[in-house]
Parts: sequence; C-alpha cells; structure tokens
Amino acid sequence: MAVPFDEEGNPGDCFILRFTYDKDGTILPEIASMTAEPDGFSPYTAFNLVLKTRNTTAIEYCMYDREAMEYFMHSMSYDDILAQIGNTLSEDGIAAANSENGVTIPVASLPDGSEYLIMAKATNAYGDVAYKSVTVKLKSHSEVFIHKPIEDFTGMYIYGIG
Repeated sequence: MAVPFDEEGNPGDCFILRFTYDKDGTILPEIASMTAEPDGFSPYTAFNLVLKTRNTTAIEYCMYDREAMEYFMHSMSYDDILAQIGNTLSEDGIAAANSENGVTIPVASLPDGSEYLIMAKATNAYGDVAYKSVTVKLKSHSEVFIHKPIEDFTGMYIYGIG
C-alpha cells in the first residue's frame, strides 16, 4: 500500500499493489505446457488439448474459432472472455493437470479443416494467475483432394468428338 504526497505534504489517493514473492517456485501458478494437436484417429474433426500446470487450484479454459477469438481479444480481457464462454476444470482434472503427465481434454465433432484458438487461465490459492494460449488447425479434405486432370482418373486422353 502506498500514499503519495504532493510538494506541500497533502496526501493523494492511496493505491495498493499486490505481488507474490515466490523464492522457490512453489507458490505462483504456472502453465508449464499447453499443446493442441489433431487427433490421430480423426484429424479432420477432432483434436486433443494437453495441459500441464504447477501450483494450481483452479483452471479455466475456452476454445473458439481463431479469427473470432482474436477479434474478442482486441476488445475484451482474457478474464472477460473466460467469464462469457469459458469452462472450468473439475477438481480431478486440476489434480491431473498438476501431475507429471498433465490432463488431456478431447474435443470432437468440429467442422472439417477448422482452426481454433484455445486460452487457459491457471489460478493458485492466493489469487495469482497465469495465462497461456495456443492455436490448432485441423486437417482438411480440400487440402488432400487437390485439382487433378481427368487423365489421372481415366488413364488415357479423351478427345472431343466433332
């Protein structure tokens, strides 16, 4: 807490700046790793989010179309976005995220070839927070089936009749 004084000794507005001194790294929350990869069995419509944290008692996360989420991020804070469209991880999920292996969150039934931005917020028992975001792009059938000439399918040239 601090109270500023002017040159005449009159007090100004009091302000408080809170911080946590984490000498040995056992207090502050940390999102040690956050990855999102297309699912091995269904890379066109599903992905797996793997989240590893430390010193965390609450985790919020959300995913949305990348372009839309970037638009939201220009006009809203992470906290506001998470309050509107975020999900909260259960106690078991938090315990798994704090473990060495982390927690895997499968996401399925998505549009073919879509791209998502995922953001996460980790909070400790004292209210300190850590944020992280990652993007994932699903595979698209349109990238696989590119334009091919008809000769590739018929094995011969077709000439016009006339």
